[in-house]
Amino acid sequence: MGRKVVAVISGCLVGWNCRYDGGSKPLPAEVLGELEQFFQLIPFCPEEVALPTPRPPARFIGNRIVDIYGVDKTSQFLEGAQETLALCRRTGAKLFIGKEKSPSCGVYLTSGY
Repeated sequence: MGRKVVAVISGCLVGWNCRYDGGSKPLPAEVLGELEQFFQLIPFCPEEVALPTPRPPARFIGNRIVDIYGVDKTSQFLEGAQETLALCRRTGAKLFIGKEKSPSCGVYLTSGY
């Protein structure tokens, strides 16, 4: 097989304990193995750029991201998004594999609470 496509993947999907609750949501080993056949995976957690682990859960309210205590965390999430984009540009990543229900990585659902 030729050169693999570079893909950035949410750190929690490869077993990093970087979720808001200090845990992870790793993909099954066979799924990761399948992905690794075709992609050079670069794990990264956008939320850890400007937020601690663990941290209060957060969700979108309108166009803002607010934690369960009502504290606006939008700027921290934007910082993480900007760093993720910079990483993709530096590495030539063509794909981002994110965790659904995450305010930083979800596509269809961005809140689990």
